[in-house]
Amino acid sequence: MQRKIECYNKGLFNSMLQFEPKQRSNGKTSLGTGSFGTVNLVQNIKSQQLYAIKSIQQCNIQTPYEQEGVEREIKVHLKCRHPNIVNLYDSFIEHGNVYMVLEYAENGNLYNYVQKRKRLDEKEACKYFVQTCKALQYLHEMNVFHRDIKPENLLLDNNNDIKLCDFGWCAENIHLKRKTFCGTYEYMAPEIVSDLPYDYKIDIWSVGVLLYELLHGYAPFKGKEYKEISQNIKNGLIRYSSSINQDAQELIKNILQKDPQQRLCFKDIYQSAFVQRCFPQLQTQLKISISPKQSLSVDQNSIQKYQSPLISHKQQPNCRQNQINTNNNMNNSSSLSIKSPSISKTTLDSKKQSHIFDDIKKKIIYDQTSPLQDATNMHKRNQVSMTNLIKSSNTQINQIKSSQPKSIQLSKYGSKQKNCDENGPVKLLDQFKSMPSFTIEDQQQTYEEDHRLNLKTDRVKGFKKEPQQSLDIDKILKMYLSMCSSRS
Repeated sequence: MQRKIECYNKGLFNSMLQFEPKQRSNGKTSLGTGSFGTVNLVQNIKSQQLYAIKSIQQCNIQTPYEQEGVEREIKVHLKCRHPNIVNLYDSFIEHGNVYMVLEYAENGNLYNYVQKRKRLDEKEACKYFVQTCKALQYLHEMNVFHRDIKPENLLLDNNNDIKLCDFGWCAENIHLKRKTFCGTYEYMAPEIVSDLPYDYKIDIWSVGVLLYELLHGYAPFKGKEYKEISQNIKNGLIRYSSSINQDAQELIKNILQKDPQQRLCFKDIYQSAFVQRCFPQLQTQLKISISPKQSLSVDQNSIQKYQSPLISHKQQPNCRQNQINTNNNMNNSSSLSIKSPSISKTTLDSKKQSHIFDDIKKKIIYDQTSPLQDATNMHKRNQVSMTNLIKSSNTQINQIKSSQPKSIQLSKYGSKQKNCDENGPVKLLDQFKSMPSFTIEDQQQTYEEDHRLNLKTDRVKGFKKEPQQSLDIDKILKMYLSMCSSRS
């Protein structure tokens, strides 16, 4: 039995009856189709405002992992408020389907725009490249990375400004290493295709591929199938058109570094010769705006006192590296800006500093406890689901005709071997209840790695799972028990 999906409804919209379909200039209402849902153009009956509604059918949300993915997409997107990110106004559930009310970008996506133009001139390409970087820098400062940057997920509004969309593959905790196989082949970083742990720096790799495609009209790593594309990415051989200036080639080369630690940060990208030549107004914007992280000096040693004691023991060995990465990211940030030049270290009095310090403490505690709370809730839901599954399978197991009882290899949380006879479900259920909790990312990685060969992708629809044959109760239990033991 599936649990109810949390859609974080804000009360602005709660039914499709508030909208009516709206045709585009081509006579169609559809704006796009993905592996999990469709996006259609609608008009609010009361305000006459145009919106893009993303609908995810109930039949496409079948596993706890897929439910968690939809909830994470909505939760993260609702927090985002940036001029280069599509606004998510509200979301609701009706007849079991999930609906997300999004900002309508009139000029379509960047991929179709580039295909019509063949390739873009340097100034226009640099504009879209920088706006994408600013959107990603904002996400990274919110402790989120996108994981699926490509022109299809970059929309253009009526002013032809970038609007980043589709947070279906986004992840929180940017310094936490992952191995989830996701994204679009041509934009995957070397660490993904090499099956190595990765972090938020895969987004930086993607913007390097994006800049190359905007200037050339095609991606740097091509192939007829995934193996060929993967090998080209690992080799790192890039061929440039003779029409591309040297400073653009140098910038792309410095971003597309095989070693993630050698890739440019956003601050260095903004200061590159190519960006300063093709987008000089950016330097004025950066001088006027003041980043909260740059304008305020906070003692990192003092912050450590307020770290939550609930931090997972799995993250402790990486704490020093995470702190170094966090400090570097704080120094390199420049897009979360405020329009108050009067605020500075010299003019802030002690009272204001105290308020700012309190905000930092609250954010640190929230960032560390929120994932643990989500993981705990998910484990409880999985316990309920597996309990119902095991109880419902009593009849199936009793019908197995065998002279010898089956021997099942169990995880380290139980004995090495136990016989699965008519009392087998009860024994397995007791074992399951005694298992420790595990994180959302642990289940996500295991699920996707086990089904990696069943994932397909293309430039438009992304990954799509092929229909799988139903598993008997023994296989389901083995898979779940091995999942828990392998991530302990």
